[in-house]
Amino acid sequence: MYTEKKLNGIYVALITPFDKNGKLDSERARALIERHIEVGINGFFVCGSSGEGYLQSLDERREYMQFVADVSAKRATLIAQVGALTSQDAWTLAEYAAASEYDVISSTPPFYYRYSSVELVEYYKDLASRSSLPLLLYNAPHTTGFSLSLDAQIELLSLPTVIGSKHTSPDLFSAERLIRGVPGTQIINGPDEALVAGLSMAHSPIANARFHQVAYSPEPVLPGRQKI
Repeated sequence: MYTEKKLNGIYVALITPFDKNGKLDSERARALIERHIEVGINGFFVCGSSGEGYLQSLDERREYMQFVADVSAKRATLIAQVGALTSQDAWTLAEYAAASEYDVISSTPPFYYRYSSVELVEYYKDLASRSSLPLLLYNAPHTTGFSLSLDAQIELLSLPTVIGSKHTSPDLFSAERLIRGVPGTQIINGPDEALVAGLSMAHSPIANARFHQVAYSPEPVLPGRQKI
């Protein structure tokens, strides 16, 4: 397990503002990022579920990843969610994250087709071997339709470049099993409603999209593509 990069504090699952034409609204995105940094967040989780990464093309995801890197200007730790429907697209996004000087990559497991646990483990091993950045597993059963098994996660956490797991699941028992099974594991708390419970278990909290109610853009942000 990779132990050099420590994630602590609040990491915002950053939304992606679009304009009325479906293009990146750079003015509102800049105001949003600056406001979050102003109130003291520690980093951003970019192109995840709240950022609607799966509803964007590769070029759009690259554009936003670079935009966030440029605006934050190393004032916040950056995590790029590079999961995609194909391994090749995930590899491409991981390479771009490294080129844009992100700190960590993360990835949902591949979904839609019913992959075996062995295939999922091989996907993460392949991604980890191809990237120069530390890797954060991303277990999000509410969006992928299944949960990474405890055994699979423990096996992956033994890899030299895996930093931990973003646990976006109400199953805190499995998170506690990971902490005990692999001492030193960084569990990044996903669900806002589990924040207090996660803190009590020594998680490094991630506030999901609801954190925007606290650190919000001075101007209303247009809804994302799910609501257009």
